[in-house]
Amino acid sequence: PGPFWEAGPVFIHEAACRRRRCNGRLPTVARGGARTIRAYDADHRIVYAENRLVDDPAALEMELRGALIHPDVAYVHVRNSRAGCFAFRVERA
Repeated sequence: PGPFWEAGPVFIHEAACRRRRCNGRLPTVARGGARTIRAYDADHRIVYAENRLVDDPAALEMELRGALIHPDVAYVHVRNSRAGCFAFRVERA
């Protein structure tokens, strides 16, 4: 555990399923509300320079692309800005 270790619910599908592929677009359900983007490197350390608060849901996709352009960013966690809850992970295709 580190300073950002969290306990929370883990949801497991009863039957095997494939990872969701979004073809470069966020699903509509992922765009609602204010979000926090937290970028991580390949060693799972936060890349602070690429973290963002996104108040405008229409700007989320553009902000994610901006964070993922950074060569040190391996993946991004998107969280609900108000509650801090993890929403989803974004990786390069």
